[in-house]
Amino acid sequence: MAMIAGVLAGGVTAVLQTKLRVQPILAGIITMTALYSINLMVMGNKPNLPLLKSNTVFSITEKFLGAKFNKMIVIVIVVIIISILLILFLKTQLGLSIRATGDNKAMVAASSINPAFTVTVGLCIANSIVALAGALLAQYQRFSANDVGTGMVVIGLASLIIGEVVFGRGSVKRCIMGAIIGAILYRIIIAFAMTSNIVSASNLKLFSAIIVAAAISYPAIKSAIAFKKLRRVGNNNVKTK
Repeated sequence: MAMIAGVLAGGVTAVLQTKLRVQPILAGIITMTALYSINLMVMGNKPNLPLLKSNTVFSITEKFLGAKFNKMIVIVIVVIIISILLILFLKTQLGLSIRATGDNKAMVAASSINPAFTVTVGLCIANSIVALAGALLAQYQRFSANDVGTGMVVIGLASLIIGEVVFGRGSVKRCIMGAIIGAILYRIIIAFAMTSNIVSASNLKLFSAIIVAAAISYPAIKSAIAFKKLRRVGNNNVKTK
């Protein structure tokens, strides 16, 4: 049900973007703002909804997998299934069209492919996965809060960039693995900073922003260092001659 709701939310964003000519970022902000009220309605107009007495996917699988590693096993299985489905889908003709739209929308339109359709499909799929993650998180935490998604954009961006720095750009498999490993590394960095008292809870957002800035700046810093080394070698060769 969460994934269906995510598809509908992605469809709304797509309509705003493709039909009403709203800028992509602004279309997403408008949908997120509207979803805040919709989430409150779903939770019975309560900002926090406990799920302690409710059956969850984790409580059901605990009978078969045991209590110790149950949650981790379920999450790993879900991540593997979604990753495989994404890899297979993005290699289909429609998947290739969506990837091409992201690279060059004008070229896709010139190739007799409707970019509005590919954007809509891409947004619906992406939002369905986000909704699935939100549903799993609520069941994992045993409560649902309307503000639990605050800051997730920064976390997602940091995870993607860290994964790209580690794995680089390349095939679909590499990109998806980079996103997964990047998310894990980001959480490890945050956990290490919190447990070692490097960062207090009140400064967590600031620390996250610094990680994102460092990850974004890494390629530029790496290129600048390589250029300085090359320039130094050139200068030394000139002096030698």
